[in-house]
Amino acid sequence: MRPEEVLTLRVSIPSEENEDDEAAARAHKAILERLAKIPGVSSVGASSSITMDGWDSNDPIFVEEFPRANDQLPPIRRFKRIAGDYFATMGNPVLAGRSISWNDIENRRNVVVVTENFAREYWSDPREALSKRVRESPASPWREIVGIVGDIHDDGPSQEATPTVFWPCGAR
Repeated sequence: MRPEEVLTLRVSIPSEENEDDEAAARAHKAILERLAKIPGVSSVGASSSITMDGWDSNDPIFVEEFPRANDQLPPIRRFKRIAGDYFATMGNPVLAGRSISWNDIENRRNVVVVTENFAREYWSDPREALSKRVRESPASPWREIVGIVGDIHDDGPSQEATPTVFWPCGAR
């Protein structure tokens, strides 16, 4: 909302520094907690990709209530892995439900947050998406939709908003 007030940085934690995804998540949490203590910082979040950074991770997203024939893939959708107060930091409102929490990440809960336009593709009222389930492949676990956030224009302000699914960081 106020890009002149947002500072971004890329953090890469070498795999030899962390024995597993949980250790990596703890390291990211520690970094965010230290950044949050800097005077003048009002919000800190993490994401595998921020809006309009040119990174476009995409996967088919299966929606439990809308099965497809075995030979049909569902639409390809953008996905990002997030942590901390990502939506507050980016100025993206949570329209229904809640964000992904550190508790979700630490307890490896199968949850996701989706953008409003993703929810509208399947349900007339985006709030109806809450408690529904999605996954990225037939072999993946179902993940509960716990929140709906405002649409994002990941491909630029003049492009249509990109339907997006947000996974907890460290999710597999």
